[in-house]
Amino acid sequence: MRWVGATAWRDLVQRAKEPREAQMELLLSILQRNQRTTFGRERGFEAIDSYASFAEKVTVQDYESLRPYIDKQERDKTPELNSENPRLYAQTSGTTGDPKLVPILEHTVKNYKSSQGLVTYANSEACPGVYDGKVLAITSPHVEGRLETGTAYGSMSGLLSKSMPRLTRRKYALPAALLDIENYQAKYYLISAFALADREISFIGTANPSTVLKLAETISDHRAQLISDVRSGSLSNVFGLDGEQLAKINQSFAAQPARADELEVILEEGETANFHALWPDLKALSVWTGGSVGTLIPEVERLLRGQVRIIELGYLSSEFRGSINVDPIHKLCIPTIHESFFEFVPVAEHGESDMKFLLVDELEQGQQYYVYVTTQEGLYRYFMNDIVEVNGLFHQTPSIQFVQKGKGVVNLTGEKLYEGQVIEAIERLRSAMDMSFDFFILLGDERKLQYTLYIDGDSASSAEVSAVFEGALRELSVEFEAKRESGRLKETQVSFVKAGTYEAFKEHCIAKGQREGQFKYMVLQNERECDFDFAQYELEAAR
Repeated sequence: MRWVGATAWRDLVQRAKEPREAQMELLLSILQRNQRTTFGRERGFEAIDSYASFAEKVTVQDYESLRPYIDKQERDKTPELNSENPRLYAQTSGTTGDPKLVPILEHTVKNYKSSQGLVTYANSEACPGVYDGKVLAITSPHVEGRLETGTAYGSMSGLLSKSMPRLTRRKYALPAALLDIENYQAKYYLISAFALADREISFIGTANPSTVLKLAETISDHRAQLISDVRSGSLSNVFGLDGEQLAKINQSFAAQPARADELEVILEEGETANFHALWPDLKALSVWTGGSVGTLIPEVERLLRGQVRIIELGYLSSEFRGSINVDPIHKLCIPTIHESFFEFVPVAEHGESDMKFLLVDELEQGQQYYVYVTTQEGLYRYFMNDIVEVNGLFHQTPSIQFVQKGKGVVNLTGEKLYEGQVIEAIERLRSAMDMSFDFFILLGDERKLQYTLYIDGDSASSAEVSAVFEGALRELSVEFEAKRESGRLKETQVSFVKAGTYEAFKEHCIAKGQREGQFKYMVLQNERECDFDFAQYELEAAR
């Protein structure tokens, strides 16, 4: 940490004092490195020497406009989008059925390790002793599958965990092989067993607070069996895990009868887990605290009993790391100005033909913006469809916090469901069940972590409709599939509404200012943003 403070941290502070200069230096280096790629030659990277010429020659991109370059580079191993070929890909859902594959290059890994060092330094400065004990880091698998070409796709967090030096790895409470388990129920059970066995955990890190709640639920549901495992040093195969895989993980699990006796006292039957009692040395928990998942933080705080600091993880996505928490006490997360080039558009102006793009030093306190990013991995002026708000200043660089996804996307617990996916799932539902209906809308409840599908008509059972609709969404969205499998996202409810609901909903929207001649509605919405009361139109309520 002293070395990080004297080198990387000092460099970040210097950049934060002159953010525009740092951003321009980074942008020009990205363009120079990739000027001989097909994408770079087509847009004249070689002649770009300013932000103005960059904005003129490179139009706004989304994944579909970049997909042909990514696919061809992977297929032919030629420099289409990046001057070097990807080491692996981060996979995330696309707007329809085809997932996005975001390139991860060799220098991507180096950058992430450097930024993780900065985060660790900031945490240790804000919370002394936070890394004195063990670290409970719950991440996605390093490799989740392979393309036809043989290249792997997985997660950056898993890759970083796998590539740690052996000495550093010893600070972690979970064996690396455990995080590769695909059986979610078995995975959470084993995470719980290792966590309970280690009294010296001082830091917990995971992106989504729903993961923390799932951990607490697993401990509560399997209290007796988990304590028995800690006592005997033998992990139970409660969820049918492959015997060879379990035996390998069991090699890192030792009998601790004294710890089991302690757990018997702490984990009283029927009581919610008290994390501070389970791990007396626990100093901090790092998770997302904003956006839709922020509604889960009060439940997490109850687990911590007010004895543990909650640290905002920062703006982070499969596409890139958007911010670094440089001041965990005051929740100051600055854009990663040393990793990616940022452009912002005020929310009020977004979508207009003459909307103005702002650079990082032009942002204003308290204002909200859409994010466009140019990364070192080949995403150029890439529209993230994310909204952030400026909440402070670190030297001359604004601090940003994630507010929500933009229109057409709902994200309750990391599933990032797109309106296009919902429409496609509805069409599959119509076809599979030969259903006829004129109106539907899907609302996501952030507190219940559950979607409700409202349909006008009752030609089938709600359970059957839910099963077919969810089956389609699972095929269309890898994230939705993962969150449903893990139990972090509850089963979709289906509610049939009476005839005339659409007209009532339309009248409600028009009364609020929408023009009748141009009326159309978002078929996917956050429940908190939809103030129409569908409950009074439900068929059961009508009867």
